[in-house]
Amino acid sequence: MEFSLQEKIEALRREPEHVRRRYVLISVSFSMILIIGIWLLSVQDSVTTAANSLPEALEQGRELTGGAPSLNELFQGSSPLRLEEKPINGSEFFNQQMNGGTGMPTQ
Repeated sequence: MEFSLQEKIEALRREPEHVRRRYVLISVSFSMILIIGIWLLSVQDSVTTAANSLPEALEQGRELTGGAPSLNELFQGSSPLRLEEKPINGSEFFNQQMNGGTGMPTQ
């Protein structure tokens, strides 16, 4: 004896509330497992595609920079900051800046 979908829905409506809640919980769980499974498959495909195109993207990035030096090369060619002979405290520096000073300590 087969039930049609409409007959099955009517049979569920006649069930007690705790049984109907159980059917809802099972249905939602199954649906979420199905949706998450499809999502994981699509994410895996996207990651695989991105990983395969990474060498090509890196090469295009190198072409765009036109041989610009790296940060390491720039830092190697730089000189350290110059330290003043007489260090000044914060309030003296603030006063110099407010009075239009050059930032050099006063003698």
